[in-house]
Amino acid sequence: MKISVERSDLLRSMSRAQAIVERRTTIPILSNVLIEAREDRLTLRATDLDIELLDSIKAVVEKEGTVTVGAHTFYEILRKLPDGSRVLIDLDPLNQKINVKAGRSTFSLTT
Repeated sequence: MKISVERSDLLRSMSRAQAIVERRTTIPILSNVLIEAREDRLTLRATDLDIELLDSIKAVVEKEGTVTVGAHTFYEILRKLPDGSRVLIDLDPLNQKINVKAGRSTFSLTT
């Protein structure tokens, strides 16, 4: 998976997603958000088993793919990135991590 998306669009969707997922849960996957990159859309899916969020935003998808990542950590990273920046997300399947880049900032998150 390799995508490029506007920070403001992704932050708006992640704000909704992180509000739904639980911080402490007996089912660890419920604290993650599912990110799917297909064609020219990025789809975010989150649930707490009572409420489900499905949000889609426009993105430049160089390589399609699907991954889950910790919703709260990902949201906090996006929140601290500069306004108006373009976020590049690249999946490294060998290390099971995604690399998040914007401007001079680079983050690596476990998937």
